[in-house]
Amino acid sequence: MKKITLTEKYIKIKNKIKCQIDNHIDTTFEQELLDNLFHTIMIRPINNLSAAIDKLRFAYHCLTEEEDIEETANLLCQVCFGLEQLALTERPTTASRESAGISARRHRGPMQP
Repeated sequence: MKKITLTEKYIKIKNKIKCQIDNHIDTTFEQELLDNLFHTIMIRPINNLSAAIDKLRFAYHCLTEEEDIEETANLLCQVCFGLEQLALTERPTTASRESAGISARRHRGPMQP
């Protein structure tokens, strides 16, 4: 079962609000939910690739649906910074560990039998 993203939740609530406005229904509760969700998306750390992709989706939504270039730019900067941080903390691969081990042995001199 696919897990619904924060961006998908935001878009669903936004669409619900549009329908309620068209039908002259009070949207106070949904607007509070939307505001809280917006805040959650904006402050959510990018600690994995999934979080980065969700922020990119939200940036796309802000640009195409809300035409909010400032928020889009903010989100894109967050994603770039977050991905840079992920790249810096990425675990080394087996090949790079073996390479590091080989170079470490070379510095210590020949291996003893």
